[in-house]
Amino acid sequence: MVFNSFLYIISFFATAVLYYILPHKFRHILLLITSLLFYMAWDYRFLFLMLFTIYVNFITSKYIDKSDNPAYRKSLIIINFIISFGLLFVFKYFLFFTDSFNSISNFFGWAYKIPHFDIILPMGISFYTFQAVGYSIDVYRKSIKAETNYFRLALFLAFFPQLVAGPIERTEALMPQLYSKKTFEMENIIIGLKYMIFGFFKKIVIADRLAVTVNKVYNNTSDFDGLAFIIATFFFAFQIYCDFSGYSDIAKGSAKILGIDLMRNFDTPYFSKTIKEFWRRWHISLSSWFKDYLYFPLGGSRVKRSRKYLNMLITFFVSGLWHGANITFVIWGLIHGVVQIFEDIIRTPINKNELLKKIDNNFIVNIFKTFVTFTIVCISWIFFRANNLSDSIFILKNLTKGIENLTDLQYIYNLIYRLNSNYFDFIVSVSTILLLVLIEFFAKFDDIHVRLSKKPFIFRFIFYYIITILVFTLGVFSNASAFIYFQF
Repeated sequence: MVFNSFLYIISFFATAVLYYILPHKFRHILLLITSLLFYMAWDYRFLFLMLFTIYVNFITSKYIDKSDNPAYRKSLIIINFIISFGLLFVFKYFLFFTDSFNSISNFFGWAYKIPHFDIILPMGISFYTFQAVGYSIDVYRKSIKAETNYFRLALFLAFFPQLVAGPIERTEALMPQLYSKKTFEMENIIIGLKYMIFGFFKKIVIADRLAVTVNKVYNNTSDFDGLAFIIATFFFAFQIYCDFSGYSDIAKGSAKILGIDLMRNFDTPYFSKTIKEFWRRWHISLSSWFKDYLYFPLGGSRVKRSRKYLNMLITFFVSGLWHGANITFVIWGLIHGVVQIFEDIIRTPINKNELLKKIDNNFIVNIFKTFVTFTIVCISWIFFRANNLSDSIFILKNLTKGIENLTDLQYIYNLIYRLNSNYFDFIVSVSTILLLVLIEFFAKFDDIHVRLSKKPFIFRFIFYYIITILVFTLGVFSNASAFIYFQF
């Protein structure tokens, strides 16, 4: 079941009504049943896989919490890792491993081949696995107490708004909210609806329309040249942002209507002046997970510089691999890691020189840095979106091909038709991107809804009225597409 479907909207509001009708002691049962049904709507067979992963983390954390024996505790957390990440490996990376092994086997002329198995990737497995393992690590570190009730932990890990695409919540932030007594508050309903409508605007007005052009170019790379690749890559940058942040907004809005606050997962990332800043603003829950549970345990920045850079590369290598079992995702991750290392290297002399620091903080220089950062992010998106490494290399090689036709209006006119087959859709795509950029510039460094709450009522009414009208008049309803991050 996807958020951008009428089935979800009807089901969710029916759940919300029932949630507030039921006595407090039954509400968590309703949320757990709803969450399990939500996941079963995709494929009931994998519900048992998720419940088993939850059980593994429940039972190992329970015994970790009971013991003061360091060796015993360590052995339990290792068993947890082996099972939890082992399941993730089998369902997400086994085919990548076997295909890579068979390719090497062919190259060296080995006779042995690993048989091919068709394995379906369970929706959201990376998200609930990371959230579950994060919970267990926190118990191991004695940051929190282990949950003694399996069903309470199950609701925390399977809570339907953030189950399949995050944000990856921390126990101390979400768990208490799921079980605290709540009264019906109209303010929560209004705030939740604001998040949801803005999320639908991002998803079905912008992302799903941009997807038409992006898919046409990236699925038929040999039919296009440089300018088409530039446009498609630019569109994809906003497609994936609006798709994923739109999901996060709908999730946050759904939870808010139930009186539950989810963390902010995006913070105007395309206004970042460095790649390091970009990762403080993009998919914040995943970035913080890798920082707390991988980068810091490796030594973080509290080691000599060469080791610090190795830690950064390892973290971004794993981040790339987390997104998908393909060499293109690994390259995408490593690009961000290498650029961050370069930024760190040049930051040292800047911090030591007052003149350089002053130049670095100049308004024009900051605009230039934002442009460069966005360009690097877009180039890395080529590897993220391309179907394979060959397509990625082909796009990069031909990125400037035909660029001399940029001033040829007839060429541009024909290209737009080839990309969209509909000039109206292209105009809407560009216009809504510009509108989004304007909105986010207005709300830079702050939540748009928080920022708007400080404005006069008429200003807020006009804004949400326009967004709602755009959703109903320009939304792509003909084929509700799944969110991109469902595949992770």
